[in-house]
Amino acid sequence: HRPTHSLYTTPIMAREAMVCASPWTVVWISAMAGMCGAFDDSLVGVAFAETRQMKRALPAPRRDDTTDDPGNTDDIGSVSSTARATSHPSSLGVGGQRRGADFGNSVGERAPTPFPPQIVPTPFVAPGSEMDCSWAVRPDGTTVLFVSSTKDTLQEVRLVMAATPQEVPTWGQPITTAKFPPFNGSRASVPRGAVVVDTTDTPTAVRFAGLVEVYPHGIAAVTARWAPGTETFIWDIPSNFTLVWAGANGGGVRNVAIELVSIASHDSHRPPTTLHDGRSGRLYAAHQSNREPGDRSVPPVQSNVTALYSDDGGTSWVQSQSHVTAPVPPGSECYGAVEPTSVQLPNGTLWLLFRTQTGRLWETSSDDAGTTLLQGRPSPFRSTDSPPLLLRLSHPRWGSAGATMLVWVNCGTSIPLSCIDSKNSVYTIRNLLHAALSTDGGVSWKGYREIYRDPLMAAPHPVHGDTGVAYSYGVELPDGSVILKTGQGVGRWGVVRIDPGWLLETAVRADFSTTASAVGWNDPKALGTTNYVTTCLDFRHFGTPVPNPPRCTEGGVGVTLLPQPEGGTALCLSMNMFGSNTTQSTAAYNFPGAATGRATLMLRVGSAFAGANLSLADHYAPSYDLLADASAVFAVRLQPSTIPSSTWANVTMVWSVAESMCTLWVNQHPVRIIQLQPSGNVEGVVSYLRLTAVRPHSNKGQATADSTGFCVQSIVVVSG
Repeated sequence: HRPTHSLYTTPIMAREAMVCASPWTVVWISAMAGMCGAFDDSLVGVAFAETRQMKRALPAPRRDDTTDDPGNTDDIGSVSSTARATSHPSSLGVGGQRRGADFGNSVGERAPTPFPPQIVPTPFVAPGSEMDCSWAVRPDGTTVLFVSSTKDTLQEVRLVMAATPQEVPTWGQPITTAKFPPFNGSRASVPRGAVVVDTTDTPTAVRFAGLVEVYPHGIAAVTARWAPGTETFIWDIPSNFTLVWAGANGGGVRNVAIELVSIASHDSHRPPTTLHDGRSGRLYAAHQSNREPGDRSVPPVQSNVTALYSDDGGTSWVQSQSHVTAPVPPGSECYGAVEPTSVQLPNGTLWLLFRTQTGRLWETSSDDAGTTLLQGRPSPFRSTDSPPLLLRLSHPRWGSAGATMLVWVNCGTSIPLSCIDSKNSVYTIRNLLHAALSTDGGVSWKGYREIYRDPLMAAPHPVHGDTGVAYSYGVELPDGSVILKTGQGVGRWGVVRIDPGWLLETAVRADFSTTASAVGWNDPKALGTTNYVTTCLDFRHFGTPVPNPPRCTEGGVGVTLLPQPEGGTALCLSMNMFGSNTTQSTAAYNFPGAATGRATLMLRVGSAFAGANLSLADHYAPSYDLLADASAVFAVRLQPSTIPSSTWANVTMVWSVAESMCTLWVNQHPVRIIQLQPSGNVEGVVSYLRLTAVRPHSNKGQATADSTGFCVQSIVVVSG
């Protein structure tokens, strides 16, 4: 036997470190304690361990668990003699590995450190305005943005990349390129499409073949031409649009990317479409076929997912005969399957995800390049009635098979949607946008990270109009990063750039110990920090007005950064109930999703501490959802008798979804085995730590002068 070791690095820098190693143990670097085997909040690992300890299989997401029944929150007690504890926190064979992004580096060259999401300012958009846009990449690598500046005018803006990958790009001057005609008094959306080789022109000329949504009448086809030396695309604008598909609400094309689908056996008499980068196949645009507005038939005539495809580069389009549905509650006004997105996986399968009102995305697939689609089924991804985006990444760093990126709203709530219950419901939860990456053809996913947040999530919600961070539309840039526009509502939408390599990181740390180290903890625009916690989300209620509805204050209701007796600060949650029994102090922390890992908090309770709920979930749930912990993967009640008062305690949760088990440790002692909740294992991973202060029984519905319930100095999460 010859021991083999693996080195796992960490983004946390240790000021003082002592490394102790043996072939059979895990070694910890501590910034606070210089002893071998010590375990505190700063331990996120430089680990040497047996390879067989390190290589734990990541279970595939369970696709058969479609229940949303609430579970129970376990109370902490002593561990029974028969209970088998999950590994001690300091014996886990996982470390804080960082995998860098390769922006064109040669094989064997060290990749640069991946950078977090960046907000890209759009100075060419007037303040107080929204932006409808689309993307195109020319053969010379130039990325341009098509943007609608007025109701019928199209502008083109060139993206200017910075000298280094980590710098935020800028923009050239916008140039007006087209004016679209109205269709029966309606405007067209910005075209969605692809740059294809124009075989009828010079070999270097290309054509943009796209579709526009002419709301609410249907879908029309458009084209534009570009050649080297031409400043912008030149659009072929008809005097009036000819619809290639007619139907209510315009078909939902406004958030759909046109996918190039490879065709194994092409049966058309015309050659397949060829993109400017040499790939050939079929242009494919999944869209929705809507039910008519106001249709209250029983059972309802559902909206469904279908598609248009072109085998001649966008000159003509064919309507698919497949129509995929999703269930809607009987008697409701919900519309069913809408706003799909598609991507072709490395094995040739065309995979579609689409929005539903079931609490998660649904999926379908095709093995014949989209001519026919299979019956719809629930996907592993939670989502509250919001459209997703799938992108195929082809940068050389992902190899010949490429990678697949999913952008979606990974949020959920037990409170019904207005289409289900018009008398007591809330607007869909769309305050946080997430991304995940698959490098194995969609078999497994990494990331589940927040990449954009509604900057106004804590502000009063408008009475009318869509808001939030859905409706994403993006493109892979030549350097391997991804840029997308997302969001609806003035002041809420934005353009964000993502390094997909950042989604492969496995360790994060939040430091609330000083005001300087805690910077960005309550700023949704601070995408570059790992300190951010979501503490409050304002909401739009439908039906009978809620008495004294909770409104967000600075830092959220009952969650704030407070000075500590020994100096410094900590994130503190009040034990008070705010409003009329409508919300409790809650903080939600996002981290790299994984089926195994550990989350460690340095926590101190106050004299008013009446308990805390700690839960690990695969999605975000708002603070006003009092049943949110029931839908978590693991949940536990921390009782006052378990935590010593007035001193900092090390509280660690070590989880394994495959083993359906999580162990709670307090000061390195196991105190509770937590079982997987019946409704918790949806995505097969954990990506959120949710902390909730439990109000005292004597404090019913009123805020008192009471102080803090408990404080958190730091959070460290290492995902396996």
